[in-house]
Amino acid sequence: MLKRALTAFRGESVSTEEELRWLWQACRVAMKLWDDESWDLLSMGHVRRAREDGALGVLPVALSQRAALHILEGDFAAATSLIEEAETISKATGSQRLLAVRVALAAFRGRDSQASELAEVSAKDAAGRGEGAGLTFLQWATAVLYNNDGVNRGTEQVAHSGLARIYAGEEAARFFGVPGSDPRHPDVFGRVQVGVVYTGGSKIAEHGGDNPGDRDVPILVVVPGLKNGRVIGAPVETTQIAPTILSLLGLNPKELQAVRIEGTKVLPSLR
Repeated sequence: MLKRALTAFRGESVSTEEELRWLWQACRVAMKLWDDESWDLLSMGHVRRAREDGALGVLPVALSQRAALHILEGDFAAATSLIEEAETISKATGSQRLLAVRVALAAFRGRDSQASELAEVSAKDAAGRGEGAGLTFLQWATAVLYNNDGVNRGTEQVAHSGLARIYAGEEAARFFGVPGSDPRHPDVFGRVQVGVVYTGGSKIAEHGGDNPGDRDVPILVVVPGLKNGRVIGAPVETTQIAPTILSLLGLNPKELQAVRIEGTKVLPSLR
């Protein structure tokens, strides 16, 4: 589905409004799918469209994504030029947004102190804006900097970020139980320390994470007419609730496409 979406964006049927609104997301998808050709074409088109339409609110994002591609290509001069242009526009429009891609540039160049300083400032800026994606990108850039440099500083950095542990590459794939070549797993992700909530000041809670207290919770089922309650110790999942409701209503749970594809069972002992 994602590949079909990229093919559509590379076609000529996409309107100007759609390009300005969604090309940034298409570029991210191309990157996740390791489709460098699409990333190149889409990011180039995104920059061109934003410039032609004078979309100064969009252009810094387009330039940053194009710069990220140049960084991975090793063309640091081109990346620097695009980043400086993006920062100039942001300053002129009053956004004063700190670009996480500059951290990646410093990291790939091996500029330890510069990358560390930029990462700290950019992390505060991203957290203040509530940009979880920006924080994830910064963690990836920091992981690049600290990968195999022989300095044992990971524990300190992870603790300072509010994370309990960072997973990247093959380790991230193993966590989700998929091969490293599977594009569905994230390149890098962090498991948050218990009690940590990332917020700009208004959010007071999260939906939960990977901690046992978040994942291993009971399901309470109340059935009319059931007199004696029971405790079922078998592990269950929330995906079993929908087919269970259908079953209790006398309907066939296999009418749900997801049930047929995933083989989801109804909750045990509810008859």
